[in-house]
Amino acid sequence: MAATKKTKKTTKVAAKKRATKKAPTRAAVGLDTSRAWSLDEIERDLPPTSEARVAAVREALARAYGNEKLVDIGATYRTEEILAVAPNVAASALHALRTLDPPPRGLAPELLRLLVVEGRELARIDLAYEQQLRDVASEIAGRRDALKVAKGRALRERRVVATHLARNVVALDSPHRAELQRASAKAPTASAAVASARTVARILEELRADPQHTLVLDAYGYDDALVARLRELADETERLAGTGAALTPPQHIDQRALDRQDGLVLAILRAIVGALRNAQSEGASISLPSLGGLERFVVSARDASEDEEGEDEEPAAS
Repeated sequence: MAATKKTKKTTKVAAKKRATKKAPTRAAVGLDTSRAWSLDEIERDLPPTSEARVAAVREALARAYGNEKLVDIGATYRTEEILAVAPNVAASALHALRTLDPPPRGLAPELLRLLVVEGRELARIDLAYEQQLRDVASEIAGRRDALKVAKGRALRERRVVATHLARNVVALDSPHRAELQRASAKAPTASAAVASARTVARILEELRADPQHTLVLDAYGYDDALVARLRELADETERLAGTGAALTPPQHIDQRALDRQDGLVLAILRAIVGALRNAQSEGASISLPSLGGLERFVVSARDASEDEEGEDEEPAAS
């Protein structure tokens, strides 16, 4: 019996040792780069980095390109495509850092942290810019509608008053009749509507000053309050027209700010992809996700100025 118990005990100990054997840590295995990733998912797996070094890498990139170049390259590529490519480039880079020993030269972990941070900032700016465009369009539409309503009221009131005066009050030989006829004509612009409403208000005021017309006008309800209303409608139309119905209101985020952030994220992507491609050329078994329309910039070994200058031609063989 003792031998049997010993054997069971030995078996249990061995099983316990096998059970407590440590599984590979998450950092010791690669990532499935065949699936789509998000920046939030990548951030959870990033190795720890120094904030000071991340900031230094960012500033170095910004200095290397300069503001104007970042804006130029950012304006060339669509924000949506940059945001679509960034997470899987980060996943490929993180996979390389985990599986290659030594890690690819030039692939600083700070670049991955920077891609996540600046990519998220790009998404925020893009969303704010798109919302701003909608707000601007809505404000302009609101101004136009308000001007249209005010102009319509002014035209309608001055026409009703002018027609009534011409038909029922003003003498046939009065010079006011010709004025009223012109004032009640079509007014295609806001300024024309304002002028015609003020003309009718002035004529009504002049008629009310004549004792011959005062009692008649009072009977019709064409009193001083109506004179004031016509002028108020003219003033409101003039005010709304003066604000510039189609004038773009002040904007907090301009296209340049969005383009610069596009350019900064592109610069980070280029630095990461460049290091991965160099590792591939040296035999590293890693793959890169599709870069889509960004490939023309991201995988280019030359910057825009070099592209413009062209390569030196080799001398012809003699």
